[in-house]
Amino acid sequence: MTAAATYIQTTIAGNATIATLLTQGLFWELAPEDVLYPFADFSINQAPGRTKDEGYGYTVDLRVFGENITASAFIADTIMLEMKTIKPTWKFINATSGYTDTDAKVGFVQITYQFNL
Repeated sequence: MTAAATYIQTTIAGNATIATLLTQGLFWELAPEDVLYPFADFSINQAPGRTKDEGYGYTVDLRVFGENITASAFIADTIMLEMKTIKPTWKFINATSGYTDTDAKVGFVQITYQFNL
């Protein structure tokens, strides 16, 4: 799973356009409590067993946080466009908007992808 996290961080943060938008970083699971916007975090789910290509299948939930839901959606839209240029291709599953359940009620967009590694 560590290899998948490194791959995700390298792929997403390594893209110049995405890195320019996520000025506060990309974090595995949990951003520091004092982080400012915009940033993203992600969760990984590894499928059981190897794929036909002898790798493992992963699902990643990427959550994008901006100053408001509109800013989050703009960044997420840009990420989705940029991810279409990534090779090998990540399979887009869906995107969902929402708000955190904390008192701050921060708007975010979650994008879900699948890839093999």
